[in-house]
Amino acid sequence: TQGGAAGVFFGKGTKLTVNP
Repeated sequence: TQGGAAGVFFGKGTKLTVNP
């Protein structure tokens, strides 16, 4: 779930499970 939130903040995607 952490990756989803990070994806939204970074605007990359919600399917990512790992932080960029």
